[in-house]
Amino acid sequence: MGIFRGEKALIRGEDHDVAPQAPYGDGTPVLLVAGPGRGVDPGETMIAVPDRAETGGHLMPLEIWINPDCSKCRSAQADLDAAGVSYVERRYLDQPPSSAELADVLHRMGLEPWDIARTKETAEAGIDLPREPTHRQEWIEAMVANPLTIQRPIITATDGTTTIARDPQTVAALLARESRP
Repeated sequence: MGIFRGEKALIRGEDHDVAPQAPYGDGTPVLLVAGPGRGVDPGETMIAVPDRAETGGHLMPLEIWINPDCSKCRSAQADLDAAGVSYVERRYLDQPPSSAELADVLHRMGLEPWDIARTKETAEAGIDLPREPTHRQEWIEAMVANPLTIQRPIITATDGTTTIARDPQTVAALLARESRP
């Protein structure tokens, strides 16, 4: 698995020199992970995700927000790997989304923050806000400050469609969508 650490990418426990080309939205660099095996060949170019503000008409890379300790996340990644799909892995506990990024993901899914809040973790974090639109931004800020409260895995397809992919059927539907011309 790959994750940037400064000018290095940590892949399967080995450091690789990288030259990030663009930060992700809030400046958090993330690694574009190749398909099956996900290793890095000498001389392979590593790229970071461009700012989502404007893609210039190009498709965005498929992105998955994961907690590596989560079996649902590992299962979703295994399905993506088995399909040979390239994707960006974001360990959202290590690289929490900004308020703007979480708001964008919620908008793409047509959900409110409390709809994707993990019940136990939200209670443990002491988040006890009304589930009302007037408290939406407070919810977002609380979840960004306590990213463990965010449901996972969250996958954003290359066309911008975003979903919580906790079951193989959701991942399969996303893969079917990705394979359409």
